[in-house]
Amino acid sequence: FLASFGMASFLTTLAAVLVAVVASGQTISPSSSPFRAEQNGLRASVPIPKAHFVAPALQVRVETRRDFFKFLKSEEFREKYWENYPVLIQTAHAFHDVLSLENDVLGSTFVVRGDKRSPPYRNVRFVPSKFFLESNAAADLGHRDGKMVGRAELLEAMARNHTLQLYGAQSWWPRVGEFTMNLSRVSGLPSNVNVYITPGGQPVSLAVHNDFTCNFMVQLAGRKRWRLWKLSEFWLPVDERFIFGRDHDELFSTDELGPPLLDVVLAPGDVLYVPRGCFHATSTMDENGPLPGPSMHLTAQAAAMYDDGLAFTWHAALGGDTRRPHPILPRALAAALDRLAVADPLLREGFPLQSPLPPAATATARRLLHAAVDIMLDETTFLADTLATLRGQVDEFRNDLRRKISSAAPQAPPGPAPASTSAEPSSKLTHASTTTTTTTTTTTTTT
Repeated sequence: FLASFGMASFLTTLAAVLVAVVASGQTISPSSSPFRAEQNGLRASVPIPKAHFVAPALQVRVETRRDFFKFLKSEEFREKYWENYPVLIQTAHAFHDVLSLENDVLGSTFVVRGDKRSPPYRNVRFVPSKFFLESNAAADLGHRDGKMVGRAELLEAMARNHTLQLYGAQSWWPRVGEFTMNLSRVSGLPSNVNVYITPGGQPVSLAVHNDFTCNFMVQLAGRKRWRLWKLSEFWLPVDERFIFGRDHDELFSTDELGPPLLDVVLAPGDVLYVPRGCFHATSTMDENGPLPGPSMHLTAQAAAMYDDGLAFTWHAALGGDTRRPHPILPRALAAALDRLAVADPLLREGFPLQSPLPPAATATARRLLHAAVDIMLDETTFLADTLATLRGQVDEFRNDLRRKISSAAPQAPPGPAPASTSAEPSSKLTHASTTTTTTTTTTTTTT
């Protein structure tokens, strides 16, 4: 966590943020849509390094599951793609045995809008193309919350053009759990896997939106089209201000976003990495008509934004997460101020009570806070304790997942891997001003 950034980079960035905020006197926040944000010229107050805007190859090829996870651990992935750019990772059906639509999904029962955190864990939501309609979708299909449904109800929902959404599938399917554990090990973060099953021929599977988490979309059955956009104003969200497309007043068309960075049809064996904040729109149609369906994919999250504890971002590590109190920062800052009070008599002087405050008060506060931050970083265990807290959260997640995997009912035996489709491209990928060339070894495309 710390080695990936470095103390010098941290101090440089912190100083730049303070200078930018003081100089502008403004708070930069996203507008109500990416289109309006672009019109208003909103930009990050601290420029993202130029290298982040040099698009790498957007497609790679690996063969086995082991090769896939090896690629995720590679310097190439961490430097070029992680939190920077999406990439299509094609495999030789490396994940065909993780989950079966016929045996595992249609052969199970689920609780309508059930709680993924409580046994029996198995839950299903019926999702129309717009997120905010989901809460009424089950009732429209004649199902109350908490009802147990199975094959007939699932097929009926898909026949009526609903996507099936299963939250936290690692909690009750052991092979999904093992995949989740492996993803957590290579990412160093907690993980969660949701399953999405969409009937073929849907022009809009889910409306364009972005997410809090970095996601790996693992295509298991059928085909699905993904279009991705990168807008720096909304990249790497740390709270709801940076998330759009989920509420009724945030809908916008893909035309407002311009040409997509990536336009790809996923086939079984494909994995699409979508960084957090990347806008995406999905469908089970392309310009030639309906795609083979139904489509089933895993949305496997590497959860830098974490629901069950402190988020794994600099924003949260330095106290910016308003959802929950920082477990270390107040105590560490108080300790630093306590030490500074011994060394600097100015800190022991009375606070001015004039209104408005005299101009010198700001300069005094700045000097004292800078000194306190230096002491907190150099003479307390603030960063080390924060790191230990974050690593403890990962350990707690993995221990809980191990318990769930060991107690889950066995899945049906996986079927054989599909026949090779090497004679026919398994996916279509387009990118403006880019020529894509894929080889059968672990190489990247030519751009």
